[in-house]
Amino acid sequence: MEYDIENLKNKVFIADGATWIWNRVDDTCPDCIQIVDFFHAKERLCEFAKDYFKEKDQRSQWIDRQSQTMLSKGISAVIRFVIKKFV
Repeated sequence: MEYDIENLKNKVFIADGATWIWNRVDDTCPDCIQIVDFFHAKERLCEFAKDYFKEKDQRSQWIDRQSQTMLSKGISAVIRFVIKKFV
């Protein structure tokens, strides 16, 4: 598989965000684009929300809004918002 990947111009890897995967991708294709899949990004968002929103309805609404932002504007918009609001 690495031989086939080596011959591609544009390389994009989608994974769950595990460190070992990104390390392997960095070693194999340091110039590629790396994307965490939506399911796992939302899973991390939910873990974060549990720490900041004790009320379930408020947490669910926040997760829904941030999920929509993630889909429409990308994860960077969500990260900027979280840093500005919570850090």
